[in-house]
Amino acid sequence: MTRIFLFVLLLTGQISYGQLTDSISKITFRYDKGHYTFGSSGKYSISEIIEFSKLNNKAFQITNYIQLKNTYYSATDDIKIDTIKLNFSKYLISDSNIEKLLMELNMSRNNFNASFVKLYLKEPTEKEIIAVANKYDLKWKFKNKYSDREDRTNLFKNIKEYFLLDTFLLMKKPELRYDIIRTDIWNILSITCLEGVNTIEYRSEFFDLFGQPVKRYDNKKYSTGKKYINLLINTSIKELVPPNSLISKAVDLNQLKEEYIKWFISTNM
Repeated sequence: MTRIFLFVLLLTGQISYGQLTDSISKITFRYDKGHYTFGSSGKYSISEIIEFSKLNNKAFQITNYIQLKNTYYSATDDIKIDTIKLNFSKYLISDSNIEKLLMELNMSRNNFNASFVKLYLKEPTEKEIIAVANKYDLKWKFKNKYSDREDRTNLFKNIKEYFLLDTFLLMKKPELRYDIIRTDIWNILSITCLEGVNTIEYRSEFFDLFGQPVKRYDNKKYSTGKKYINLLINTSIKELVPPNSLISKAVDLNQLKEEYIKWFISTNM
């Protein structure tokens, strides 16, 4: 009896997601990163918009793909917006890929851990490790404790194998009960699904590791959103958008590498 109930439950879930996909006519990804100028001239923000529209065969196709670069000129108090239209010909996505993303966007999973993340991490080279140490003025730590060749070899080995990654991720895992409001900088991905006259918006802020948690808002009711921690959201997005897009780079789990190296050198040397 239990098995029959479970089968019905799974089938019902699949049907509901399929119906949701059927009712969606357009999905728009928008990534915005920038900062307040405080009166100084220069580029202050970049945006990327990728719009998927449904075709008659239920597949989705990119119908708009642009980047916007904003520059402020203090002498004239003007803002110049450069619009770059990117090539997206014949970029098709099946409805099953969209269904997968929608399912993950509405589900929390216990995958904010080393066993999951390691599947998507590239091994850092010694050159990359030294570059991070130089970038954050940490190379002096090598001289204090790792001047011996064998010690340095062990250090590089630990970092390459992501030693203590679980500890690092445990420190970085976000708390669902807290919200941090930022006003002068932004680094946000929004995914908006158009479903008839209704809209569902998902927001991800990349001040936190991997842009987690992801928040859902229905019909612009921003005071009653739901939150989800689920790294399969990142991998599902990456499977949908063009590989060289800003969005693909933002959601890439391999973005962890530099921050992990900085943390390891800072706290374990």
